[in-house]
Amino acid sequence: MEMGEDEVRKPRNGWEVLWWLMFEPILLKEYSDTIKGWKNRLRVILMPLLGIAILSSLIYGLLLLSICGLDLPLHFPNAFKSTISETWSIDFTKNWSLLFQFSIWDFSRGLVIGLAIGLAVSLALDLMLGLFFSLAFGLMFGLAFGLAFSLAGGLAFGLAGGLAGGLAWSWTGSLVRGVSAGLVVGLELGLVGVLSFNLAVGLEFGLLVGLGFLLSWPFFYYRIYLYLVYLLFGFLKSSSLQFNPYHWDGVIFFALPNIQFSFQKEAYESPEEALNFSQFLFKQRPLQKKLAWLIRLAAIAGQWRQQRGDSDAFKSFPILDRETLWHEDKSWFIDLSRLLIPLPSTEWQPQIETTRLALLDVEQESNIRRKVAYFKNYRTELNKLYDFALQQPRVWGQYFVQALELWQKSATEKLRELELEAEAEEPIAPNIYRGGEKLKPEDGELFLGREDLRDAFKNRVLTAAQMPLFFIQGQRRVGKSSLIAFLPRILDRKFQVVAFDMQEHPGLPLPELLQKLWQRIHESMLRKAAPSLELPEAWLAAWQVFRDALDALAQEQETRLVIAIDEYEVLHQILQTRPEEAAQLLGAIRAWSQSQNKVVLLFAGADFLSELRSPNWSEYFVQAERLLVDYLNRTDSFKLINLVGLKYPEELLEKMYQETQGHPCLLQKICREIVTIVNKQGRESRAVSEADYQAALKQALLMPDDGVVNLFWNQFCENRGLKPTVRQILNGEQPTDERAILVLEDHQFIVAEEGKWRLRVPLFELWLKRYQVT
Repeated sequence: MEMGEDEVRKPRNGWEVLWWLMFEPILLKEYSDTIKGWKNRLRVILMPLLGIAILSSLIYGLLLLSICGLDLPLHFPNAFKSTISETWSIDFTKNWSLLFQFSIWDFSRGLVIGLAIGLAVSLALDLMLGLFFSLAFGLMFGLAFGLAFSLAGGLAFGLAGGLAGGLAWSWTGSLVRGVSAGLVVGLELGLVGVLSFNLAVGLEFGLLVGLGFLLSWPFFYYRIYLYLVYLLFGFLKSSSLQFNPYHWDGVIFFALPNIQFSFQKEAYESPEEALNFSQFLFKQRPLQKKLAWLIRLAAIAGQWRQQRGDSDAFKSFPILDRETLWHEDKSWFIDLSRLLIPLPSTEWQPQIETTRLALLDVEQESNIRRKVAYFKNYRTELNKLYDFALQQPRVWGQYFVQALELWQKSATEKLRELELEAEAEEPIAPNIYRGGEKLKPEDGELFLGREDLRDAFKNRVLTAAQMPLFFIQGQRRVGKSSLIAFLPRILDRKFQVVAFDMQEHPGLPLPELLQKLWQRIHESMLRKAAPSLELPEAWLAAWQVFRDALDALAQEQETRLVIAIDEYEVLHQILQTRPEEAAQLLGAIRAWSQSQNKVVLLFAGADFLSELRSPNWSEYFVQAERLLVDYLNRTDSFKLINLVGLKYPEELLEKMYQETQGHPCLLQKICREIVTIVNKQGRESRAVSEADYQAALKQALLMPDDGVVNLFWNQFCENRGLKPTVRQILNGEQPTDERAILVLEDHQFIVAEEGKWRLRVPLFELWLKRYQVT
């Protein structure tokens, strides 16, 4: 029966409990935390007592054999009691029997006392602590009474105490308290031994006790005896991710020779297996966190190697900062806290994200010419990422260098394929037009006009003593999101723009939304991951924490920060879930905005502030400044149509402008279809005819889901109850709903002409006459 991921493993018997106590302290800790009540603790603590007694007896027996085999009383008579030294002979069996008779009862008594102490601690305090005391005091008291008190003194007593204490603490205390705590305990016990024996039996004897303790403690505390076995094991058989001492021993203090390099190399070649092993190390082997990180990073580089050309590969790189990689290990007098691995440079992780987004643009683009342009931009960012990889710490960066060299080779080959494909698909003119997608900075030739908005925004911000709230308002598909994307380019260096699209975060709780915004601000301004903010669940309190952090960050910058929140109607939907808290929040935002001039809040959407109710935005932002994004004028419309060098008759240019009224999305959709028609017909001429235009209209507009007019009809009109009024206008009737007329006029969908209302864009009317029954 397989265990669930979060299910705690249970020991099968007392021997397994003892094994866990010695080699798997994390498993034992997890299991002990599930044991409640003194009866259950008693049942568990009794399980390994037989094993502890047998282990102590084995160590006791081995020590007796060592003393006899080395004839220690003969060579060091002063280290043993006079009765032992004087009766020592050359007969091994007789000597062993002598030692056994002198020590067995004291050993047994000490063992019982130690086990009893552990049992009492387990019942009174904690199961894990009780198991530790059972082992620690079972060994210490048993060996102390059996060897030190019964047989030896001075140096031998200290060696025995150091052996028992080091063994016990290395098996348990080091994992619970940390290496530094174990060192401090060892030093303290050694000093206590020195001082106590100085006072009790004299200076010479006390110094020998302390010296013996301090010499033996590190050997057994750090389990050097097992480390030597693992060295021999590695010499005889090479370790691998599947078979190595870390699988069965959770208390290995020192790095095994060459194992880090071989594991990293194997992780680069077999990343999935390596990621599983690194996760095991993170969870069950806290002493091996450094090795776990190095294996994980090499495995991620291996994933990059396998997934080259896939933007998702870049998502796998973890956030590496001081907080993530800092290992806390300190005690009263010793601080061994440290960074587990060297940190990356500040540019590394932001460049990974920049490269990922550049490749994502390629993956999402269907037009071959735009795809080639985006791919060239991606290759530029990939080369930057490679240069940064060369600057990373070699201990882990070398594997990313190897992977990115393969990416660069693949990118060169892919770019050539795309260029050949573009030449074949578009022999007459490149099809650079977009049909409703947000423009990106790489689409600079398609972004026309808007100089009036730029100048109005800059002048108002630069002269403001108190910062008003700005909102970009306009119909759907007229370029509001594109304007935000181009703000960094059209504004000067006095501004830093952070764009935040609410459509990417629908329905998030407000504190989580503020956390996402904080991360975006850091990534955009500082090109590094943001430290997490401790945001309360209460909205106003969460805003205050966010505001204070934002103020501190803004004061460090010489430029003004523009936070541009696109599709702010989605934010309003979140606020509507808790309208009372939302009202307090909007009031706090208004007060903050008016109290400083370093941060500019800019919202973009199709609705007016007065149309957002419960909470009522217009009540809080009376002095909000509206920036209207409207259609293109005649000059810019003609520039857009003529971008790719096709030859349009003057009368056709004028007709296209009049029928679209410069609607940017409609124009781009029509132009895109015209270029497609010209390229596919195999003609040599660049001339565009009326027939080409009509064919393009059928492809771009005369369909139920055209992406422009259907949004007006099925969203704007449907949600506001405007369809009956629009039908009256289409039929040449006088509209009867004055409220509906006012809404349509305010949003600039209709205009008055000769005492009658008509739709502003004739092509809207063409689509609606066909689909108004929907």
